[in-house]
Amino acid sequence: MSLPARLRATREAIGLTQEAVSRSSGIAAPNLSKIESGRSDIRISTLMRILDAMNLDIEFVPCDVPISLQGVVAQSERGRERLSSTGIAQSDPQMRLDAKRARGVDVSVEQSLLTQSA
Repeated sequence: MSLPARLRATREAIGLTQEAVSRSSGIAAPNLSKIESGRSDIRISTLMRILDAMNLDIEFVPCDVPISLQGVVAQSERGRERLSSTGIAQSDPQMRLDAKRARGVDVSVEQSLLTQSA
């Protein structure tokens, strides 16, 4: 079973809604939906927030998932291409947040973290 499918099945098995995990993790429910359906790549920091919200340890993640440097580089390049296609500079987190906000995504947690780091 894929990691996204495991996350969804486990969340449902322990009786949590996406909204509940969203509130606990600070990750918008639509983003959780995309992650659980495999339509969005998941960062390790995002995965850790989801696991924490569901009271799961990193051991939940299967160790037999093959990871290669080439795969990481290819995924990073796809992300850069997506950013570039929208006209958002890779190094401008505020512009990325503004673009997410314009799409209706709740960026309050990310905005507060960005403000704190400035």
